[in-house]
Amino acid sequence: MTGLGKYAWSCCAIVVVLMCCGFVLAVPVQFTGLRQTYSGSFNSVTSSALADMTQDGVVAGAGHFTPLPHTLSDITKDPAGSYYGTIGQDVYRINPTTFQFTQLPITGVGNVDTGWDIGCTFDTLRNRLIVATLSGPGYIFAYSPQTQQWSLLNEFNNEDFQSIVYRPGNDTLYAVRNAGGILGPIDSLFKYGPNGQFLGTVPLQYQIPQAQGLGDSNYQLMVTDDPNTMALLTPPLTDSHDPTHPLRERLYLINANTGAITYNGVFPAPEPATGGLIGVVLLLATRRSRSR
Repeated sequence: MTGLGKYAWSCCAIVVVLMCCGFVLAVPVQFTGLRQTYSGSFNSVTSSALADMTQDGVVAGAGHFTPLPHTLSDITKDPAGSYYGTIGQDVYRINPTTFQFTQLPITGVGNVDTGWDIGCTFDTLRNRLIVATLSGPGYIFAYSPQTQQWSLLNEFNNEDFQSIVYRPGNDTLYAVRNAGGILGPIDSLFKYGPNGQFLGTVPLQYQIPQAQGLGDSNYQLMVTDDPNTMALLTPPLTDSHDPTHPLRERLYLINANTGAITYNGVFPAPEPATGGLIGVVLLLATRRSRSR
């Protein structure tokens, strides 16, 4: 057997063994959000960090992980400047260099309850911050960094959500239901037009488990560097296969067009055991080639 033939045989052997063992070698998608630290049975957030992430966890290297001086439940960025974040009753503008927080009260929108912010995202087409709330029927507000003015876009008609994200590819807002009780399970993504008009739902391939929590349970819905894929990062959840296992955060990658869940795993993903397996296969291939 020639050198090229031996190499081809080794590569084929590795692929076959990996496929038989259920390993899938995929290029990770990247997304930016909050890396949270949780405490207690109700998943209270004790610290927040801005992070670039993949299925494997925080991206390695400088500039991909920045601890924040204040806890948040959601974060978004104006590509031209500041970050913005929400938690509880408050919206913040965050300096992109110093990461100093400045409170940004929702004002000038009439006699409307503006409390209980549950998510924020940035409409890059219209250069405005979008904030969703739980108070009353639930509202969608917009803030223009240029004019520094707030406006009321629409209401949610008593649908309770816990995270929203703007998807520029189809100029649409997506929302994740605040699951539990009469609200129902997390089994679909809700779609809204840029002015808050309801467009329908995208049924998910299967239900996503509910976390133990009150109000916003800190599920984060994020766009990724794949225009068709969204990332949903959960707080610590019970392992549905073995409830005795410790609670772990989970990551779901969702096709925004079809609702197919293309990835479901603990976050960050455990170190794969493929390294040793590949080494064994290569060793066997080498020994076989030397014996000929």
